[in-house]
Amino acid sequence: MGHFDFVGNLTLRNNLDVAFDHILTLIPFSESKSYGKLEKSSFRKTIIIYTASIIEALLFNQVHEKCSEDDLTSYKWEVENPKELYKIDDKHKIVGGYYVFKPTVLQLDKINLGIINKLLYEKKLIDEDMFEKIDKVRILRNDQHFGTHQVIKEYAKTDLEFVFSVAKDVKKLVQS
Repeated sequence: MGHFDFVGNLTLRNNLDVAFDHILTLIPFSESKSYGKLEKSSFRKTIIIYTASIIEALLFNQVHEKCSEDDLTSYKWEVENPKELYKIDDKHKIVGGYYVFKPTVLQLDKINLGIINKLLYEKKLIDEDMFEKIDKVRILRNDQHFGTHQVIKEYAKTDLEFVFSVAKDVKKLVQS
């Protein structure tokens, strides 16, 4: 019996269970006295990445089950057949054309945690508190991109506890 038996998609369910098993394997290392602060932080970072992936997958499953194609469609005005009427400079010109109200369907294979979170919030499938918690998890996960950091990001036990609490809340949401 797995931890995600409520997920109908067998492949997704198996991937979730494997990721969960990886987390369980890494947790003792993140607390071991055999490792220093930096090593523990590295294990915690990996656990946060896995946990955020589980959250993202569960929410993706929610989008797949609860959202219709209409929910995934947005509309915007676009100029068709623009004709340059007057060039102001290299970056600006006056154009003529006509506007068309065009639909754009969100491609499920192109969405990420931020897009999923925003969509579920806009469709009132999660509340503002859950939206903010998920966004904080997204930010923690994205901190793995260290090219813009001035110092090495250290992940604390409290970061893990927070991410685990959000994962627990998301799991409850998807189960209900």
